[in-house]
Amino acid sequence: MSDPGGVLYIGSGRGPRRAAFESAWQAATGTAPALLSYADLKRDPGRSGELAQAAGYIFFDSPDRDADALAAVLERGRAGAAAKGFAVVGDDGADAMMRGAIGSPAQLAFGLYGFIRDVREVSRVEMSVSLNDLAAAFDKTITMDRLRLARLPAPDCLGNPSHHDDVRTAVSGASTARAFLKVRHGASAAGMMALERRGPHWRAITTAFVNAQGELCATRDLQTLTSEAAIGALIDRLAPLGLHLETWQPKFALGGQNCDLRVVLHRDQTFVFVRRSAGPMTNLHLGGTRETPGALKAAVGQRNWDAMLETARAAASVFPGLASPGVDIAFLSDPRRLAIFEINPFGAFVKDRADGPCAPYEHEAHWLSRRLARVAETPA
Repeated sequence: MSDPGGVLYIGSGRGPRRAAFESAWQAATGTAPALLSYADLKRDPGRSGELAQAAGYIFFDSPDRDADALAAVLERGRAGAAAKGFAVVGDDGADAMMRGAIGSPAQLAFGLYGFIRDVREVSRVEMSVSLNDLAAAFDKTITMDRLRLARLPAPDCLGNPSHHDDVRTAVSGASTARAFLKVRHGASAAGMMALERRGPHWRAITTAFVNAQGELCATRDLQTLTSEAAIGALIDRLAPLGLHLETWQPKFALGGQNCDLRVVLHRDQTFVFVRRSAGPMTNLHLGGTRETPGALKAAVGQRNWDAMLETARAAASVFPGLASPGVDIAFLSDPRRLAIFEINPFGAFVKDRADGPCAPYEHEAHWLSRRLARVAETPA
C-alpha cells in the first residue's frame, strides 16, 4: 500500500485552533501536518503550492488570536474591503484588535478571500472551503438571503443601516419592536446590539463600547443603554464597518435561560453543542454556559429535536463548499419553530464540547486520513 497523502493546515501561527488540529492529525496518522500561517503566506506566497502538492489537501482555518496572522490577513484585505465601501484599519489594526478593538471585520473577511484565491492560483488540490461559500457565510446578509431562498427558517432582514435613523425607521416600521443589529462580517458577537423599542423609549444590550482612547471595542461585560442618544451615537460609530439588522427571535428557555445550539456537520457525523444564558447573547465568553444536549432534547421532545437536526443539515447543504460548517440554530419559544442565525465556515473548533464520540477536528482528521489513503491506493 502506498503511504497516504497528508494535509496542509493554513491558519494561525500559534493558538488553540492550530494546536487542536495538529494534535488531532498526529493522533489519527502518527505524522505531523504541514503547517503555514497567513503570515507565512504573506512572506512566501508560492510556498503553499509546494506544500499543497506534496500533501494533497488544504485545511483552512481562522487566524485566531495570532497577531502576526491577523496583521497579514488585514493587509491582504484592505484594498478589497475599501473598494466595497467598508471602513478599514491601518498597519496597527492587528495590535488594536489584540487589545480588544473591533477593527474591521470586513477587512478580515476580504483578506481571507484574498489568501484563499492566492492559494488556489498556485495549487489545484482539494480544499476545506470554497471561496464562494466562504464569502457567503461570512456575510450575514447573504447568509440569510440564501437560507430564505432555500425556504429555511431565518430571521427577517430589516436592511443594512448606515445611520441610526435607518435603524429607528426599520424597527418602527416592522411588526416587531425588537431587533438584533450585527456587524455584517462580524464574529463572536463583537459589536452586536440587541435592541428593544417600547413606545418612545429604547433599550440596547450590546458588546460594543468606545474606550478612553476613542477606539471602538468589544467587551465581555455586556453594556445596557437606555438613552436613545447614546444608542444612536454607538450605532453611528459601528455603521462604517457594515451592519446587518434582523428581527429578534425569542429563543426557547431552558431552566429559565435563553438557549441555542451550534451544530457542526462534517461528512457523516453531526456534533451538537448547546449554550444557554440569562441574556440575549449566549456566547461563552459573554457569560453563557455549556448545557448537555440531552437536557434540551428532553425539554423539546424527540420530534422537535429530529426536526432541528434535519433543518441544520439542510442549512449546511446550502453551503456545499464548506467541509465542516457550524450551524447556529435555536428552538424558538414554541419549540416546534426554529431559526437559523449564522453559518460559521470555521465551525469545527468548539470549546468545552459535550457531545459526540470525538471532537470535530479529531473526526475530520480520521475521515481525511482514510480518504487520502484510498486515493493513494487508486491506480494512476
